[in-house]
Amino acid sequence: MIDRVTSVDFKGGAYGLGLIIGEKILEPEHWYFPCHFKDDQVMAGSLMAEGCGQLLLFYLLYLGFQTCTADARFQPIPNLRQVVRCRGQVTPISATLIYRLEITELGLTPKPYAKGDVEIILNDKIVVHFKDVGLQLSEKNPANSFPIGYGNEPLSRLIKFPRKPALLNEEQIQESCLGSLSKCFGPEYEIYDTGRIIASRMPNTHLNLLHRVLEVKGKRHQLTKHSTIVTEYDAPLETWYYRHNSSNTLPYSILMEIALQPCGFLSVYLGTNFLYPDESLCFRNLDGQGRILKNVDIRGKTVTNTARLLSTSNIQGMIIQSFDFEMVCDGEPFYQGDASFGFFSGNALANQVGLDRGKDIRPWIEDTDGLPVTSIDLSSKKNRARFYHINPQQPYYRLAQHQLDLLNEVKIVQGGGRYQQGYIYARKQVKSTDWYFKCHFHQDPVMPGSLGVEAILQAIQVYALQLDLGKNLKSPHFGQLIDHEIIWKYRGQIPQPDAHTEMYLEVHLSKVEIGNDKVTLIGDASLWKPNMRIYEVKNVAICLLESA
Repeated sequence: MIDRVTSVDFKGGAYGLGLIIGEKILEPEHWYFPCHFKDDQVMAGSLMAEGCGQLLLFYLLYLGFQTCTADARFQPIPNLRQVVRCRGQVTPISATLIYRLEITELGLTPKPYAKGDVEIILNDKIVVHFKDVGLQLSEKNPANSFPIGYGNEPLSRLIKFPRKPALLNEEQIQESCLGSLSKCFGPEYEIYDTGRIIASRMPNTHLNLLHRVLEVKGKRHQLTKHSTIVTEYDAPLETWYYRHNSSNTLPYSILMEIALQPCGFLSVYLGTNFLYPDESLCFRNLDGQGRILKNVDIRGKTVTNTARLLSTSNIQGMIIQSFDFEMVCDGEPFYQGDASFGFFSGNALANQVGLDRGKDIRPWIEDTDGLPVTSIDLSSKKNRARFYHINPQQPYYRLAQHQLDLLNEVKIVQGGGRYQQGYIYARKQVKSTDWYFKCHFHQDPVMPGSLGVEAILQAIQVYALQLDLGKNLKSPHFGQLIDHEIIWKYRGQIPQPDAHTEMYLEVHLSKVEIGNDKVTLIGDASLWKPNMRIYEVKNVAICLLESA
């Protein structure tokens, strides 16, 4: 059902994972028209669905995903629900049917797979739209399966990671994200497989940053201080969060996710949720602090994280736990910190009062004492070119894009704010279709707090670009401030809205230091959902550095 492929763009589409254009040549005498139906000939929708699958199959072969298997065949992805919208028909004519496939997910575990959305176009009109078309490569003999480097991108298949014996492997971790908890943690967790009781899940697909558990020191149902987990994450050579960032710097949000995910996994592994076995409990990060010890490019490398349980308290149906963590790459620690988390019922989450005990504390922007305000619409064509366009002379002096582009509007007040060093206000329309809700978490979709922190960092970057603070650097790029502690506190979350909601934030800059080879910006930030301040981030920082 596909005659030719006219375009393959590996980094195309909204997700940056691939955009493929295929064509089917139509003629009135083709066999399928007289079969469907007598005196009312139209091309069967099932055959158009076949064309979608064939184009996706082509892309997987084109990327070489079959080289990650021994003797596999293409199969549908179990339990993947497709949504189909038909707004036209294909009748017996001489024409070209165009298939536009946009890849939404791509990975190698638990099996090599791809998912995508397809627009089928006839005479410049979309006649059919298929959402969540998926294929995986399954070994004919399961015994032929072998461990491979996980990734959301094709180049990750080239990585040869050294393997240590694992207590829990990649396939079991994937079960903890989207599948059966009992297949990961054992028969005791079968009560969560029916869907009657919702359990805490690991982030999945784009935000799953834990691949193996090497060791757990601690026993189930014994929430003993210094119970420890050692995990590994294999960073692909070509991964979305480096590609979407403005430079070859690991985004702070991804650093946070790699650090914090083992804490949640250890909590579930120890059976914390069994303190209330008949209740659906949601796991939330409450606060934490992290210090970057050195800059590390983790692409093509394995990150090892050791997390320890420090305390557990059970207060009126809420379970609060604290942990510390240390991340290591190439044998050297590069990120350390601690964090606390809580298990909460749905009712408790629905009645949260935020950071201000239910009071509606307004952003400083609403009372600027007459200071001039500069407004920047980041969605306008002019500002897209100014803040996102790659300048060949300064290719990294810009904002991140795609999945790391988290703001719609920014307002700046020079000399404003609590410390009179500068003030930034920013907004984002949060939509139900935003990519992260699908990843964080299964059955409990909320915006990751780490991406709220990333949005704050983006707002500071807009400030630096607007004032051209990197003008004394030949080729500046945004980087992390080394040996500096950032402190965060969350007292609420942004759940997946029915349509859309608004997120807004502010940053009070406390330090703007311009040196010969580095520009440093530090501030205190808050983030709101409508009428409630829910995040507070102290000493949030970025710097501008000279590119190598």
